[in-house]
Amino acid sequence: TLWTRLSLRHTLLLGAGLGIFLPALVLGYFQITSKFQNEVELRVRTPMHLYADVLQRGLAAAIWAVDRDMANELAEAVMRNPDVVRVAVTDEYGKPFVFRERVGSADAQLLREERSIFRDGVLIGRMSVALSTTRITREFTVDLIKQGLALGAQVGISFFFIWLLFDRRVMRPLRSLQMGAQRLARGELEQPLVKLHNDEIGSLALGLDQMRSDLAALIAERDQKNAALNVELQERKRTEQALSVSQAKFAAIFDASPIAITVSRMHSYTVLDANGAWVALFKRSRERTVGRSGERNGMWTQLDERRRVLDTLERAGEITRYPAWMQPGDGKAPILCEISGKVISLADESLLILTYEDITATHQYEKDILALNT
Repeated sequence: TLWTRLSLRHTLLLGAGLGIFLPALVLGYFQITSKFQNEVELRVRTPMHLYADVLQRGLAAAIWAVDRDMANELAEAVMRNPDVVRVAVTDEYGKPFVFRERVGSADAQLLREERSIFRDGVLIGRMSVALSTTRITREFTVDLIKQGLALGAQVGISFFFIWLLFDRRVMRPLRSLQMGAQRLARGELEQPLVKLHNDEIGSLALGLDQMRSDLAALIAERDQKNAALNVELQERKRTEQALSVSQAKFAAIFDASPIAITVSRMHSYTVLDANGAWVALFKRSRERTVGRSGERNGMWTQLDERRRVLDTLERAGEITRYPAWMQPGDGKAPILCEISGKVISLADESLLILTYEDITATHQYEKDILALNT
């Protein structure tokens, strides 16, 4: 942007100029605006009220006597004021009685006042008088331009003296300081910085030179630490590789297990993963299961059983061989499963590991034996 491309010298000069010019411009604007409002009140609004009073009294007699000449004379007398642009009078029926308008006033800035005309308490007509503020606006626009030119001259003179002061006391020392900083940026740490005046910039240069010497010492220390850091990074890389191998082994064992297993997030019971044995047992796809709770999956035929299992896990942290009827995803008859599970902590999260064993056939076999024995 333009602002970021400005040099420090130009920025300081621009800031000084704006600091001088803007307050003076704003103050002048408010002064002229206030003066403008006063002039409008004195030269337009007050005469407009007086003209309205005179016309209201004079036109009452003219309208009552249907004397248009008298009404025209009153209107012409008011129109002698160059700020009056329109006088309009209508009778009690709204028909025009007198109308005077100055040529070229269509686009003028107008103030208007309307009055009702009465005779012995009876409404006999209406009148309006309109005055323009264009002439006053033009005069004040010229004043504003003149004041702006004067402020511009003031700012130009101020710029000249500010430039002289900044160039000698600020810009030249700053350029020397900049050259020293550039040498530091290039890594040239042997040459000390030039000594400057005993002021703020000189103190900054002294601090920069101290930083130069400290930086040389830090570079030597950095080289030593980098060697130790490289050793640590290599060790961390080997650790991460071992962890990655362990995770891959766990994933392979988890998916290859013949026992149906799910991993869920504790408290929300959102399923994070399910192995292939679980998918085969419950006839449900992993994509439609992961990210949903068991209740939303519609697996549990009895929600109170699900609640007892979860309460036991929250209270005891584990559960063993709890029988519960579960609904496969293919819509066939429910299956009886023995559910075992345990809550484990992994990093900052509590996970719920559940296993499901189909004992439907065993349960039916036991029922058949009991039926034969009875």
